[in-house]
Amino acid sequence: MRYTRAYVRVGPPVAMVGLLLASVDADAQPDLSGTWSDPPPRAEDAFCHVGCTVEARDYLTSLLDNPAHDDKTYRELRGEAQRYQREDVVPRHLTPRALSVR
Repeated sequence: MRYTRAYVRVGPPVAMVGLLLASVDADAQPDLSGTWSDPPPRAEDAFCHVGCTVEARDYLTSLLDNPAHDDKTYRELRGEAQRYQREDVVPRHLTPRALSVR
């Protein structure tokens, strides 16, 4: 049997790749289930993306859960929560001097 030069050059590497692929065990792969199983983001997460107080986050959650606000947009409710944080929550934690500069 006579082999061509192309077969002699290409044949062994192709055979090696085939053997390597055949020897891969599917069970040897790492189990990655649960790696990206964080809960999906909520509307409050967008509000607190940079940072917010726990009180303001809870306030936004209560606004979103209240059926009386179903006709309002998220932007309106987020604005109300930002106003609450800025005008009601944060000033309670400031010193008198910081309040006077405000």
